[in-house]
Amino acid sequence: MMDRAGLVGADGPTHCGAFDTTYMACLPNMVVMAPSDEAELMHMIATAVTIDDRPSCVRYPRGNGIGNCVAAAKVLGDHGVSATVADARFCKPLDGDLIRRLAQEHEVLITVEEGSIGGFSSHVSHFLCLNGLLDGNLKVILHHLSHEFSKL
Repeated sequence: MMDRAGLVGADGPTHCGAFDTTYMACLPNMVVMAPSDEAELMHMIATAVTIDDRPSCVRYPRGNGIGNCVAAAKVLGDHGVSATVADARFCKPLDGDLIRRLAQEHEVLITVEEGSIGGFSSHVSHFLCLNGLLDGNLKVILHHLSHEFSKL
């Protein structure tokens, strides 16, 4: 379990988990999970307990990152722009079928994460590149934290 993942506000820069996905996802065979709510957290803990052939971790952030994305999609919808919010629960293994489908069905793919470069966004862009999904007109925008220690 990685508690206080991502932006943690008053806990300060020493407790900001900006690099946890980056350092965990680079390990061979590591399963990296990130729930968006308490119900998913319980399921992911149960999943982690059943994984006995490789290491796994659950990244548990404070706040509701997916809620911010849903709110942004609603604002876009109010302005006539259709947006799909996909709750990517696994950084590793990446849901390649989902990423491929989103890339093929949309003109723009935006990733949003409370982590630094080398995390989820980097894994998505790497998948898109390896699978020829950047060869067309797809625009990709990666939103992640800067590659420095947080000043929060």
